[in-house]
Amino acid sequence: MRASNPDTPVTKQVFGLTVTQPPGTTRSLAYALVPNATESTLRSYQHGRLTLLANTPHLQAVHHQGLRLTGVNTFTLGSHSIPGITVDGLASLLIRRQGSAVTVAAADPTTHRDTITVNLWAQYLRAAADVPGVQVTRTVTGTRLTFTTRHRYGASLTVSLLPAW
Repeated sequence: MRASNPDTPVTKQVFGLTVTQPPGTTRSLAYALVPNATESTLRSYQHGRLTLLANTPHLQAVHHQGLRLTGVNTFTLGSHSIPGITVDGLASLLIRRQGSAVTVAAADPTTHRDTITVNLWAQYLRAAADVPGVQVTRTVTGTRLTFTTRHRYGASLTVSLLPAW
């Protein structure tokens, strides 16, 4: 998610990857980019460091255990769910947990949406500080975040959340 210069196209090819599957194979594949990784770093990913939460044409989501970071991209209209989180429509999200604090960044990759709504189920949170363009609402089922993305042209909005007790 780029916070500045979202209209500048990125066109440089960094690498290529080809995977051939036998005809009729129905399994899906997921890939992780691991900058500056050594061979031993890559081996550590074999043992659950990354959890694939969703990998469909509508929703892709992954969680990094060590960083406590969840990345979510949705590609179609409607409601999309992964455990503990629902997002409405097309969106890109990063959610990071540090102790009892949660930070959520959201962006509109289409640059045409007015708002993005995210529900954090069974998580009763409040904003650590007011953030223009982000509304935090406590609901019966958890916390609803509404990000006003109109005229942000793909730039992210970020809110830090704390327990609401």
